[in-house]
Amino acid sequence: MKRHQLAKSGQVILSEIWGKKGAIGFVPPEGEGALCTSHFFLFDVREDRLEPAYLQAIFTANYLQDQLNAGAKGTTGYAAVRPTHLLQRFSG
Repeated sequence: MKRHQLAKSGQVILSEIWGKKGAIGFVPPEGEGALCTSHFFLFDVREDRLEPAYLQAIFTANYLQDQLNAGAKGTTGYAAVRPTHLLQRFSG
C-alpha cells in the first residue's frame, strides 16, 4: 500500500474504482478512525460553504454517477475517478 489515511466521521468518501457507479457518501460515526487505502479519497466538508444535507440528497439520488462515470479514465475494468472529478462539481 503506497498511502493510507484515517477516516473522520462526516467526511465525504469516494471510491476511486466504484465512484463511477455512485460509490460516494459520508463516513458514518462508526467509521471514525477507519484505515482507508489509496483507492479511496476523503474530503472535509466546509459547512460554512456547503450544507451536508444538500450533499446527502445528491448522494442518495445518485446524481453524480453519470458525471463521475464520464470523467473516469482507464480501461473498462479499471476506469478510475480522480478527486478533481468530484471537486469540479462543487467549485465555483
